[in-house]
Amino acid sequence: MPDDDPELFGSDAHVAMQSTVLRMGPLLRGSAGFCTAGRLAVISLLALSASAQAADDVDLKHLKATNSCFRCDLREAELREVNLSGADLREANLFGAELFAAHLSGADLSGADLRGANLARTRLRGANLHEADLRGADLNGADLHESNLSGADLSGADLSYAYLGGADLSGADLSGADLSAPDHQLTSELTQQQVSSACSDPERPPRLPSGLESPPSCAD
Repeated sequence: MPDDDPELFGSDAHVAMQSTVLRMGPLLRGSAGFCTAGRLAVISLLALSASAQAADDVDLKHLKATNSCFRCDLREAELREVNLSGADLREANLFGAELFAAHLSGADLSGADLRGANLARTRLRGANLHEADLRGADLNGADLHESNLSGADLSGADLSYAYLGGADLSGADLSGADLSAPDHQLTSELTQQQVSSACSDPERPPRLPSGLESPPSCAD
């Protein structure tokens, strides 16, 4: 296909780009998890695979008016510090959304696309994130107490200093996720395979259930 082909960034090309990202994951991930450069590379490639169009204005207005937006297009939406407690955001497209310090406690984000989203310091207590795509998301300092993260893809996500007490991480992909210094002991459903695929700061390791060894260093 020529470089100036107008369909270069069409839907087929996006699918191809996303497939390339997934294939490159193992190459960017070392035995001790993603390094910082690898994590940034994944986020950059995911950004290229997304449409340049930002959030749909109609969907955004609907969300703010009803606190419900099933399968809405909210890509790169500016939702910093907004109150969306209990919101219905099932399968919503929140790729790259700005959700810093937002209130999402009790929200239903099951199956949502949150790749590369900024969820730092966001309140997600009791939220449903079952099978959500959180690859490369920033969850630094997020309150995920008793949230449902079962089956979620958290590969390359920053979970450092996140509140994870009582969170369900069963079946979650933690490949390259930064688990440094969580303020609550991690769930007993975690397996050694999950932990070993993640990473942490050796001086600030996570509090793990008895019998599990700390993840490797993120610096490796």
